[in-house]
Amino acid sequence: MESIMDFFTPLEAWHWLAIGLVLIGVEMAIGTFDLLFIGIAALLTALLKLVIPGMGWEMQMIIFAAAAVTLVVLGRTVFANIRRVDNKRPLLNDRMARMVGSRGLVVGDFTAGTGRVKIGDTEWLAHGVDGADLKDGTTVLVDDVDATSVKVKPA
Repeated sequence: MESIMDFFTPLEAWHWLAIGLVLIGVEMAIGTFDLLFIGIAALLTALLKLVIPGMGWEMQMIIFAAAAVTLVVLGRTVFANIRRVDNKRPLLNDRMARMVGSRGLVVGDFTAGTGRVKIGDTEWLAHGVDGADLKDGTTVLVDDVDATSVKVKPA
């Protein structure tokens, strides 16, 4: 038991600062938000150790544990919205999904329901809805996307 007390006795503010920074660094790598709150609890303990230099290791542990539990509970309830992704523009980085509803122009006749369509300044592999063979110059509407091709129907 004495060896445990010898291990905790020299706890200083810089120990808590190092623990807090390591936890926040790990949090940045994994993104769970739980380690963020525990790291903040360690930083709060470091701050209190600076303000009250004579604080024993027992009190430091109690303060750290109470702050960590409180912040994790608050993080899971009050600050739960931090974890949610803002979905105002869900198709921002999905170029293919943004093309649904776009107009294009058939480039060359379709054969067996497959051909090429120019949408904007890019030509895409296209499949006619229901296997329709479309003629060159037909204006089409993108109905769906499939990996690297589009499904089109006459506009």
